[in-house]
Amino acid sequence: MNNNAVGIGLNYSSFSVSNRPNISSFTLPLSYSIKNDIDPRRQLNISMPITVVSVGDAKTYHGGLGAAYRIPMSDRWTITPGARYSATVSKDQASIAGLFSGSVASTYVFEQDAFDITVGNMIGYYATQKFTAGDYSFNPGIKNTVLRNGVMLTQPVMALGQAMSVEYSIIDTRYLGTDVFMDNTQEVGVTLGTSKRATSARSYLRAGMSYTHGPSISGFTLKLGYWF
Repeated sequence: MNNNAVGIGLNYSSFSVSNRPNISSFTLPLSYSIKNDIDPRRQLNISMPITVVSVGDAKTYHGGLGAAYRIPMSDRWTITPGARYSATVSKDQASIAGLFSGSVASTYVFEQDAFDITVGNMIGYYATQKFTAGDYSFNPGIKNTVLRNGVMLTQPVMALGQAMSVEYSIIDTRYLGTDVFMDNTQEVGVTLGTSKRATSARSYLRAGMSYTHGPSISGFTLKLGYWF
């Protein structure tokens, strides 16, 4: 039980969209990680993020349950397959829909004396599901393959009198399949928190922000996460 970790946080996002109302959201990312007693690098992560999205005066509620399993292929390379089912409900927009997703992510770490460089790649499949309530049923019919590729530089620093680390990241995301309003985004971000090289730490804290830009949309996200 001592190997397991609970994660909680709070994210706030605000986006400007051409010719449409601004979009803002609050997300409560909840997670529980179960670490293998023999090899702690192997982890089952169960997540349940809850999000409230505001588009003008209309609010949408989004929640889901997902699971992913972290598999170390070597000391530097990790593969993580995962799946999630979620639902979106909006009384203001008179809509409700289910969403299934499956993904495989790969991370490879190049360790240096003064910093680490992590290369991340992900391919995922997302499909809306038919949702039925009484005599009402609806399926938006969206099916997309998502490609997400990024690079992160991690630099150990001393801050607040303790060993911490700064993470700088660049991420490119592409949506293939059903035509959607936004088919690609680019994101740059920076976070500060507990040094990941301090493997003896029992709790972790990270905070930061990111800026996202895409066709006809741009905005920022403030992030805070704590694992214990």
